[in-house]
Amino acid sequence: MMDQLLGHGGVDDDGNITPKITGILHNAVWLPDGTLKGEIYDNHVGALSDGTEIITTGVTKVCGDIYSTRFANYKVESWRSKDAANDNEPPSQTTVRRIIAINELASYFHMKSAKAGWWKDGNGMYVMATKLALIHSEVSEAMEGLRKDVMDDKLPHRKMMEVELADAVIRIFDLAGACGFDLGGAIMEKDAFNARRADHKPEARAAAGGKAF
Repeated sequence: MMDQLLGHGGVDDDGNITPKITGILHNAVWLPDGTLKGEIYDNHVGALSDGTEIITTGVTKVCGDIYSTRFANYKVESWRSKDAANDNEPPSQTTVRRIIAINELASYFHMKSAKAGWWKDGNGMYVMATKLALIHSEVSEAMEGLRKDVMDDKLPHRKMMEVELADAVIRIFDLAGACGFDLGGAIMEKDAFNARRADHKPEARAAAGGKAF
């Protein structure tokens, strides 16, 4: 029963667990909370037919092109990226782990915040604007910590700047979780985009009119 739950197919001669492929996904795309959306075909289990679009449960492990959820394993053959330059180019395992970790943190901090009653006024435009302003406030406090070079008053073993930056990140995670954003995917896509930006290259920054900082 546990093997079926985890989507295991069996054990090979070396004692390694062999994955049971529930389906092969093409045109896969990342969604928030570490889920995959795509069209399933071949080796499908149950009533699924070729071309059926599914959304998996949260991905918990990646091994090559096998993406494991709590219930099954899927082989991803092609990707549909939001970034045309990366179309059909699967993210590396490191990138996938980072996306999942970031989105899990967003969910974690938002659930804690909501449970503590910080979202009792709903999530209308003015509430969202207030949440953004509170992120500004944490960054401003980090600036004060840098300017005064003092230790934090709540975590006295840490610099004030360090703790206020942590507060800013927690608020960002909370807001992203409330909005249902794929923050991890957005961060990694923006990282890849920035790596290709001509105006971010050292020679462009050193040229006349380039970005000094």
